[in-house]
Parts: sequence; C-alpha cells; structure tokens
Amino acid sequence: MYRILMRQGWDGSEQVIHSEVGDGPRLMAATLGKAVDTYDTLTVSADPTNPLYGTVQPLQTFLRVVRPDKHRQLFEGRVWTYQPGDMATDGTLTNVVVAMGLEDVLHDSIQPFAEYHDISPRDFLAALISAHNAQVESWKQVQLGVVNVTNTTDNVYRYTDDGTDTYDTIQDKLVSRLGGEIRIRHEEDGLYLDYMTEIAEQSNQVIRLASNMLSLTQKLDPTAIFTVLKPLGKAADRTTTDDDGNSSTETSTPRLTIESVNSGSPFLRDEALIAEFGIITVAQQWDDVTDATNLLSKGKAMLAMQKPVKDQVQITAADLSMVNGAVDDFVCGNYNRIVNPLVSYDANRRIVTQDLDLCDPSQSTMAAGDVMLTHEQYTRQITLAAKTAEARLASTASQISSLNNKVTDLTGQAGTLAESEKALKALRAQPTVVLSAEAGVLQIEYTIVAGAVPADTYTPEISMDQNDWTPGDTISGKTGKFYPSMAGTYYVRVKATLDGYDSPYSPAARVVVTE
Repeated sequence: MYRILMRQGWDGSEQVIHSEVGDGPRLMAATLGKAVDTYDTLTVSADPTNPLYGTVQPLQTFLRVVRPDKHRQLFEGRVWTYQPGDMATDGTLTNVVVAMGLEDVLHDSIQPFAEYHDISPRDFLAALISAHNAQVESWKQVQLGVVNVTNTTDNVYRYTDDGTDTYDTIQDKLVSRLGGEIRIRHEEDGLYLDYMTEIAEQSNQVIRLASNMLSLTQKLDPTAIFTVLKPLGKAADRTTTDDDGNSSTETSTPRLTIESVNSGSPFLRDEALIAEFGIITVAQQWDDVTDATNLLSKGKAMLAMQKPVKDQVQITAADLSMVNGAVDDFVCGNYNRIVNPLVSYDANRRIVTQDLDLCDPSQSTMAAGDVMLTHEQYTRQITLAAKTAEARLASTASQISSLNNKVTDLTGQAGTLAESEKALKALRAQPTVVLSAEAGVLQIEYTIVAGAVPADTYTPEISMDQNDWTPGDTISGKTGKFYPSMAGTYYVRVKATLDGYDSPYSPAARVVVTE
C-alpha cells in the first residue's frame, strides 16, 4: 500500500516512518488531501514508538509518500506545523504533523513591482520564476518545465505587485485569467514548474456499481453563474504633475468599455439566464485589449461560452489496484468512467479532489466532476431528471422485482468487498509489545500496545532464537506472563485478531531472564 518517509534537511537521508509491510513502523493516522486547483497537504500522527516522534523541525523536515507497488510518488513536501505534545483521553501521546506540497516554496519570495507587455504567458512565467530564484536558497530554485497554456494572441499585459508572493502572483496573473494548472516536480537536477491546461490521464479503472462503487452522490451547483457581463479593456494612461512641476505617467481607471459600440451601454445581458436566475453582474478585464469593437467581441464570446453550473459527484470506492496490479490506482486529476445504472449515471469524470487515508485505504473518499455545464446542459439535465423520476414512479413494481434479482446477484460481491475491508482493517490492528523481567525470577511480563484499531483478541508467542516460536494463550486483555524453564535471552511477539482476520506479528521484543 503506502510508504511514508522522512528526512531532515533537503539533502538528508530518508527514514521510513510508515511501512506498507507488517514488520515496519506504523503511524497512528495519516491523511493526504489532494485537489487539482491547489497543492497537497499531508497530516500524520505518531506515537512514541515511531521514528518521527520528537524529531520534527518545522520547515526543515521533509516527508514523502510513495506506493511501492506502482513505483509512484504521491506526495513530497516540508513540515509546516507541528504539535509536539498531544495526549488523548486514554493517555496516548502523539505528535501531530502537517506538511505542505513543494509548491509551497513559491510563497517564500515576493515579486517586484513591474509592468509586462508584448510578452507570452510562458515568458511572463519565466520572469516570475527568475525573480523567485534570485531570493531563495538553491534547493528552492525552480526551472521552467512544461508550459502549454496561452491565449489567442500568445501575449499578456500584466502588472505585478511588490507586496505579493510568487505563488499568489502566478495564481492571480495567470491561472485565474488563462486557466490551467501548476505543479512542482522534483527531478534529479532540481525542481521543475509545469503550467499546463490540464494535468491528467485516462485511468483504466472503472468505478462501477456491484464492482467497486460503495457510494455516489451527485450535486448540481449553479452558484458560479452570472447573467450580465461588463467587459473592461486596458486602463487609460494619464500624466500627472506634482507641486514641483514634475510629471509622471500612471495607469488608473477608467478602463476601456464597450459603450461606444454597444448602444451606449457598458453591459452585455443574457436574457434567458436573467429570466431563470435574475440579474447577477460581474466584470471581466482584458488588459491587452485597446479597441472597443474587439472588447465587445471578447465579451460576447465569454457570455455565450460560460458554463456556470458545476456538476460534481462524491464517491467512495474500493481501489481495485490494491489487489490487481494491472489496474490503475485512483489519481487526483485523472479521468475515470463512473457507472451506476440504478441512477442512470454513466460518465467519464475527472477526479478533482481526494482524501486518502494512508492507514486505512477503505476510508478514502474522492470527488469527481466540477464539470461546468452550460445553461442549456443544466436545463436538459434537470428536465431529464424530472422525466426519469416520472418513469420510475410509473414502473415501480417492475423495478422492485428487477432490483430483488439484482440484490441476489450482488450479495456475493458485496460480501467479498466487506471481507476485503475487514482484512484491511486487521492490518491496522498490528500491535507492539513491551517486556519486563524481574531479576532472579523465571518470569516474563508483557504489555501489549494496541495498533491504530483495537483488536478482539491477541496471541503472544515466545522464542529463544526467533526461529522456533511457541504460542501462548490467546487473550482479550493487554497484559500477560510467560514462565520460561531456564534463564536466557527471550523474544516475544504478538499478533492481533479482528473480525476473524489476523494482523501481521509485532516486531519481536527482547528481554534477558536471570535465575
């Protein structure tokens, strides 16, 4: 499944803090949040037995998440916040750590005040990166990677603010206006920044009812809609003179509008949208447009092409890649076909957010969609839903009969999924063991430290050479004793049993018994 590694400093050696195999260290909890429109966030909790506990240095400790079976890295970033002393009601001590993705380093520099014109989006981004690199340490310096976002003229006109950091400048001056997505990737020769229209691939894993779909909820959200648009072009330049007679040119409002070519009105209206949603006015700026007719054309195109209604589905699904290496895993940004015949849903949707539970993958969730629907598509979908509801009401009896047959077929598959979830849960129940022996007494006392999930029972084993293991009595408590027949060095290990499934054995603990 997932492996999490820690290193101190950018060039430090890595240490495993969460292993995908049973005999390695384990975290109490680990959640990775991913979204296509921002950088990743990793939150982990460690108890005193974990190598992370007590060793974290904010901004200097780095964490990395990989899936060894897929040879793929899911996350790399630096620790941002750290809670060194967190005690639960049962007395359990934990360290809670939050790490941000590598894109966070772009917050460490600010841009100078500057004016850019007659420059392509790629060259503008290169200028922003150059200013960033001049201010930060060598490991934070970034090279320009894949850039394929542009506009119709391949030319931008921008001002940068000397109070805004590089990440926010990129988001404001490029992403929010031209679209696209950014990411920083760590290659052998340093960091690279990609700016692409879409960072995505098509997955071969279908999310299908009766196969791996556990839940699906569809939502239509029209809150981003606008019905009236005010197009704005380049701001007018004006010359001002101070009291000493010094003149200067400054850029300020008013901006170019469409009044001269739009019957005296600066606004464009969509009467069909107004009739349904009312008057909702927004303004859009085009800093590189200096002609009113051109501005009118851009405004009309934007109003006609707007897709104001979001279509999103919330999904919980079993990741079949965990048991079949030929199946793609779920990757935020990639496209998956989603099929649920019971709600007439069959669409190829992009995973736009993911919350990965790295300790218990069965609890991971994701959202697919954020597909922006046009007004016509929105109306058609609402109409189709209404017609579908009517049809279902008219054929309730036949559907119930059909569903009864389907339920019979699904019972076996649902049972298989349930058993898989139990097996995954048992992995989290892997315990640790603490030993003690009183001098001169042939007795070993052991204390079991429960894993991330409490188990039903525990089975201890004892050995002198870690080859021949003798099982002890299965217990439901957390303490017990062995009575060895002679003095010597002994090892004890414990496995947990939960819902009929066994966890891996704990790492063997060592104790010396004297007569």
